[in-house]
Amino acid sequence: MPSARRHLPLSRRRTLGLLVGGLAAPAVARADVALRVRSFSIATGGLGGTYYPVGGVLANLLTAPPGGLDCRPGEPCGVVDMVAVAQTSEGSVANVKGLRQGLVDSAFCQADVAFQAWRGEGPFVTEPMPNLRVIASLYPEMAQLVVLDEAQARPLRLAIGAPGSGTRVAAERLLHGFGLDNADTERLELNPGPSIDAMLTGQLDGFLTVAGLPTPAVHEALELLDARLVGTHLQAAREFLRERSFWGLRTIPAGLYPGQERTLRTLAVAALWVVDANLDDGLVFEILAALWAPEAVPVLTAGHPVGAHITLASALEGISVPLHPAASQFYREQGLLGPAAGFSHPPPPLIGPPEPPEADPALPLPLLSP
Repeated sequence: MPSARRHLPLSRRRTLGLLVGGLAAPAVARADVALRVRSFSIATGGLGGTYYPVGGVLANLLTAPPGGLDCRPGEPCGVVDMVAVAQTSEGSVANVKGLRQGLVDSAFCQADVAFQAWRGEGPFVTEPMPNLRVIASLYPEMAQLVVLDEAQARPLRLAIGAPGSGTRVAAERLLHGFGLDNADTERLELNPGPSIDAMLTGQLDGFLTVAGLPTPAVHEALELLDARLVGTHLQAAREFLRERSFWGLRTIPAGLYPGQERTLRTLAVAALWVVDANLDDGLVFEILAALWAPEAVPVLTAGHPVGAHITLASALEGISVPLHPAASQFYREQGLLGPAAGFSHPPPPLIGPPEPPEADPALPLPLLSP
C-alpha cells in the first residue's frame, strides 16, 4: 500500500526539503529521514529561456519531502519523500548527453534533438541513446529571430545558440525558413543572454532562439534595444516543413512582446520531458500522477505563462521517441492510448491555431530588406 502523501506549501517545499530533519532533531531521526529522501534532477536550459523557469515550477510541483503535513484535498501533493531540483544547462543536446552519462535523472529536450539522439544522428553519431524515452510533451517551442532595426547590411551577425543547445542544432535550417541563406549571415555560437550584451555593444545584429512563449530573453531584448521580432518567410518555411516532420507552423500573437504590434508566423517544435528507459516504473508513474493531477493545473498556469499549454490533453503531441513503459501505461489508463505502444513515426502534429491564411494583411511576411 502506498505511503500517505504529504503536503507543504509550494513556496517552502524546496527550502524545507533541503533542510529536512532540522538541527534540533535527534541524530537517529535525521539519518532515518535522509535515507527516505529521494532526489530527482531535471536538466533544463539557460536563465534567459523557458526551460529553466518551467523546470523550477515542475520541481516544486513534484517535491514532497519527509516531514510534511498530510496532503490536503484540492492541493497538489507531489511525489512522496522526493525533492526535485531544476538544473541550468546549455540546452537540449547537453541535456541528453548528461542523461546518457547518468549525470541527471531527467531532461527537457526539443523533439527533433530527441529523435537525433535516439537514432544516433547529428551531434549524437558517436553517442547514440537508444534508451531515450519520453514521459510527456510539455508545450510548443517557437523559433524566434530578433534583429536590430538598423541592421540592414549583409552579412547579418547573428547568434545561433550555444553548442549544447537545441537552437544550435536546427539553426541553419531554421534561418532558411526566415528567408536567410548562408551568404546572408555571419553566425556566432552564443545563447540569448550573452547575445543581448553583444547587441548592446554593437558586436551583434541579432539572435535566434527556440523557446516557449513568452521567452524572457526576447522580452528583454525588445525592451532594451531598438529591435524587432521577425516572422518566417512562408514559402521557405513550408520547404522546411516538408523535410522536418517534427516541426509545424504556429503564430506569435500581437502584443506579446514590447513593440510587437502584429501577429507573426513562425516555426514550432514540441518540448519533451525525457528520461532513460531504465528509470523505475513506479517513480515515472508517480511523477505523471502528480504532474497531471487536477490540483496541479493552477500551479502550472500561475507558475509561468507557458504553463497554460502544459495539459494532459496535449501530453502526446509531437513526441519523436518511444514512451517510457510506465508512461505508456499511465496514458493508456487515461484513455489517450490504445492497446498498441504509444509511438509511431511520423509523430502526431502539434495541435494549435491553424496556419494563418496567406492573404491575411495582419500577417505580413517581414523579410529583412537587402
